[in-house]
Amino acid sequence: MDYIFGFILTVFIINLLGLIVSNVIGKKIYHAFEKILNKIPFINTVYSSIKQIITTFSSSSKNTFKKVVLIEYPKNDLWTLAMVTGESKNEKNEIFYNIFVPTTPNPTSGYLLFVKKDNVIETKLNIEDALKIIISGGLVSPESLDIE
Repeated sequence: MDYIFGFILTVFIINLLGLIVSNVIGKKIYHAFEKILNKIPFINTVYSSIKQIITTFSSSSKNTFKKVVLIEYPKNDLWTLAMVTGESKNEKNEIFYNIFVPTTPNPTSGYLLFVKKDNVIETKLNIEDALKIIISGGLVSPESLDIE
């Protein structure tokens, strides 16, 4: 019974905080709280990293990443999960994928690679599942990658 009450109280507090922060006075309080957090040595690093991750992937991941692929990187026979961000062509009219290879556990940093479309294995993974795999370091992963 205590667990249920605790859960309901937590949901209520989160909703109340959302209502407070969404108005003008609440925004000022929120910005003042952020300034305080940014002055605390270890906390500012953790807070800013988490905020950057949430902001980056919550607002733009559906528009930024087109699909999830596997590429042989950093060497042959080692497969890396990557996201296609766009396509390019060279003067021979060959198609290259613009590939973002995120790092674990912070997927906001990574590498940009240009890989021939023929050298990529496409998966049926959606972006959210791929990000779960990357952030967890592979601890959270589906039984099958559904490789096409």
